[in-house]
Amino acid sequence: MPPILLTILQFLGIDLNRLNGGSQSVPPDPTSQCPLSYFQTPSYHRRHCLCQAPRMVTYLTNQFLKVSAMFTRASITVSSIMIMLFIMMILPSFILHSALYLALAASLGLPLPTLITGHLLFAIISCSPTFLIATGSIWAFHRICVQKKPMLDVDVEIWRRKFETLSASFQQQPQHQD
Repeated sequence: MPPILLTILQFLGIDLNRLNGGSQSVPPDPTSQCPLSYFQTPSYHRRHCLCQAPRMVTYLTNQFLKVSAMFTRASITVSSIMIMLFIMMILPSFILHSALYLALAASLGLPLPTLITGHLLFAIISCSPTFLIATGSIWAFHRICVQKKPMLDVDVEIWRRKFETLSASFQQQPQHQD
């Protein structure tokens, strides 16, 4: 057998000694073909009979299928990890931090709408220019500490009525059919 084929078989984990049924590797003699009468009973086969070649092909095919399945599973695992790392690298860090923050808050049982609103306010404030933040801070300090008023004086009933009239006007518009 050529050395390259022996190397490939050894890499695939194929044991030729087990396949031949002995511990020594002797090349088969082409003149030692089994007579046709011996095909019925495998106990009469000679040791290096070439009629056992189909067994070798089946064995090689089975080993190839095992290796192929192993490589397929490994490639799926590696590609999944690579895709996950790529996504994590291209996402801005504040998205990952926000997702972790909200996941931990939800697991603690904290109200998510309030946390999301607070987190969005924090994100807007942290991304704003310094001059705008300083001006807003001075206004907030004056409004809360000097005037003793809430920072935002929102009349919820006025906004509720405005949204109800707006939704009613959308519902009254006739639907155009094509």
